[in-house]
Amino acid sequence: MSVNLTNRDECTPLHFCAELCHLEVTKTLVEGGSATSNTNKYGNNSLLMAALNGRLEIFCYLTEFGVDINIRNANNKSVLHLAAESGTLDIIKLFLDKKCLLT
Repeated sequence: MSVNLTNRDECTPLHFCAELCHLEVTKTLVEGGSATSNTNKYGNNSLLMAALNGRLEIFCYLTEFGVDINIRNANNKSVLHLAAESGTLDIIKLFLDKKCLLT
């Protein structure tokens, strides 16, 4: 069985971990080969899901792992947009500290 199996919304187990803030499970999936760049039908990858749901620990882990912080989803929303929507100041500050693309 693949760690990259998807449901009808094209979400992988990693999407759910990022959404629900399961850091240890996230680490296990990533180290087990889960594709961090997989997007669901809305164009969100695990990093965008973490930003959308205010999951700072997951967000930090995924950025340290090398997930592209400048990704945008199907609605052209960036990490910064989704963190602002969720009101997650820590993710906004981290995004700005990394001097990410703001265009």
